[in-house]
Amino acid sequence: MKNSDKSELFRFARGSQNPLYLIINFLKKRNVYLKILIAFALSLSLAYLSAPGLPGKVPELKAGEVAPRDIIAPFDFPVYKDDETLQIERETAISEVAPIYSINHQITEIALTHNQNFFQIMGGILKKKRPTSVDKQGISLPEFSWSILANDKARADIEDAVSMMIESVMSQGVLSDRSSLESEGISSISIANAKGEKEILLSDVITIEGIEDYLLTLAEDYFPSDEEKARTAAVIARMMIRANLERNTVATKHRIDEVLSRISPIKYWVLKDEKIVEAHKRVTKEQEIALVSLNENITSIRYATIWLGRAFLILSIVTILGIYIAKTHPEIYENNRNLVAIAIILVILVFISRMVMQFITPSYNYASLLFPAAFASIIITVFFDLQAGLVMALLAGMMGGIVTGLDMGVTLSAVAGAITGSLSTFKIKHYSGLIKAGIMVVGVISLVVLLIGLVRVQPISQILSMMLWAGLGGAFSVFLAWVTIPAFERIMGLSSSIRLIGLSDLNHPLLRKLAIEAPGSYHHSINVGELASRACEVIGCNALLTRVGGYYHDIGKLKNPSYFSENQPPDIKPHDKLSPQMSSLVIKKHVEDGVDFGREWGLPDVIIDMIRKHHGTFLISFFYKVALDEDRHGVVEETDFRYPGPKPDTKESTILMIADAAESAVRSLSNPEPTNIRRTIRTIVENRLNDGQFDDSPLTLKEINKATDVIIEATTVMYHTRIKYAETGA
Repeated sequence: MKNSDKSELFRFARGSQNPLYLIINFLKKRNVYLKILIAFALSLSLAYLSAPGLPGKVPELKAGEVAPRDIIAPFDFPVYKDDETLQIERETAISEVAPIYSINHQITEIALTHNQNFFQIMGGILKKKRPTSVDKQGISLPEFSWSILANDKARADIEDAVSMMIESVMSQGVLSDRSSLESEGISSISIANAKGEKEILLSDVITIEGIEDYLLTLAEDYFPSDEEKARTAAVIARMMIRANLERNTVATKHRIDEVLSRISPIKYWVLKDEKIVEAHKRVTKEQEIALVSLNENITSIRYATIWLGRAFLILSIVTILGIYIAKTHPEIYENNRNLVAIAIILVILVFISRMVMQFITPSYNYASLLFPAAFASIIITVFFDLQAGLVMALLAGMMGGIVTGLDMGVTLSAVAGAITGSLSTFKIKHYSGLIKAGIMVVGVISLVVLLIGLVRVQPISQILSMMLWAGLGGAFSVFLAWVTIPAFERIMGLSSSIRLIGLSDLNHPLLRKLAIEAPGSYHHSINVGELASRACEVIGCNALLTRVGGYYHDIGKLKNPSYFSENQPPDIKPHDKLSPQMSSLVIKKHVEDGVDFGREWGLPDVIIDMIRKHHGTFLISFFYKVALDEDRHGVVEETDFRYPGPKPDTKESTILMIADAAESAVRSLSNPEPTNIRRTIRTIVENRLNDGQFDDSPLTLKEINKATDVIIEATTVMYHTRIKYAETGA
């Protein structure tokens, strides 16, 4: 970030200026606003091209009528149940819900307390009077029970038995009435306790009615050999036990609501491309309902929702792609022309796919596999690099899924083909290499489609048909790349690896012209290209582009080759006849002449850009110092002795500047020893760094140091004189 941008942000933070003005100004300086515009335009275009068209209403045929044509579902849509069916399902579901009852344990505790009090009272009464003369006080017990209870031990045994019977029975839950529930059609209830719920049949629930026999059975378990004690315990237990099951209306309603929520109003789904009605056949009642449901779903709102959903999905993908490019490929991100080219590639990809979906797919079921994802990844790989191409492969695959309605088969085959396209073309040297790439793409896509068909257990005939369409799609992708690469080179000014390799041929006419007319500049340029490419390989930027830039960076010296030291015979010094100002103009002019030669010979814009920036705005110090020495009136301006620029703003052009200056300086050393070479190149880099020549460069200081070390090492090998060993007599 430039210092002006930073200071502007600081002023914004302090609120010293209009915040809106600062934001707009910052976006303008960083050129972000145009990138945002490109992203939005691309997203809207892709969303428009990928969204399905709004079909017209279908005829609402009545049951019994003859269908005039096949009616195919244009998308998935639900067929809803009628109100009567839905009501019956709800009533049935409600009737099947067992009402939830909770056990009131307080009633159990009261019963146990009453039982304890009862036996205390009985003990007190029977201690004072004989059983035959006791006042029974309305207590209904068999006569023999009074005699048994008069015995302290027997009374204690019966008390214990009754307590356990109360706990046993009431812990299960006792219902007051069963008949009222039966009249409601309830056949079971759920009893809730601390351990959860347990549903039991209504006939198995203990009720107050008819509990005597059940209590007698329990009592006989306690007194198996004494029927009178058992009957006494059963009668007393019946006196104590009360209904303790209480209906939990809140929980029951929640259960009913839960069951009702699981009842879907949808009867079934009609799937995309499913035939609803067959031509020339009678329409059934079920088909009539399906046609009505289809027309209800054909609405502008539905398609607006689909369109907006796809637009935001695509915008998210494009945003992620933009962030990735900005972080990993700043040289692509900073050049809006590159971003526009990527956007055009994606638009072409989706446009072709839309045409296929609209005009071919309706007649051929698997034509969607024609999606040419490999076209996009090949183009990006050839123009930029493998890493960018692989990312485009994933993006193209996702776009294939979106365009085809999230078809996983198309997505997987598209990604596989696109990745193969990138891997098979990132080192391509000639257009003929695309043939090999095409064979590999077709083979991989066909294999992936075969595996998908086997996993889906599809018939062999369908799998073969899918493989045929997928293979055609792969071949079409490569053919499309073949056709469009030259078009992008001419129209967008991009440079493919194929073209750069052609320009790197030392037999290129322009290089041969340079070798003949300016041999010193030719050898210098070849050396610079080699040094710069080695440095680029180490820091991970485009070595091929930098090598070609090095080869052609000094072609402007063809205009006046003898004015440059590397082309001058020892006894000829044309600058001696010129003023320092004029010499400076001649030296600077080779940059402008180089740009003109580049355009005349049809060099790529990126190479012309490197020619323009290889000196930046650096000072021509030799002639500037001469001018200062001769300046008696103080009229010499430093700006008159600086190159026109601009400064290098890519990694490749920055490396080229360093390599060019290093090679020139080391070549002129009278004593090219390793120490002198290292000191000279380090000084060159420091001078340009201090002069601000790297201000616009994305290179970090770490990368500059790493590149400088490589250039020092290579230059030392290139120019260091052979060490003279003392004679040993051997």
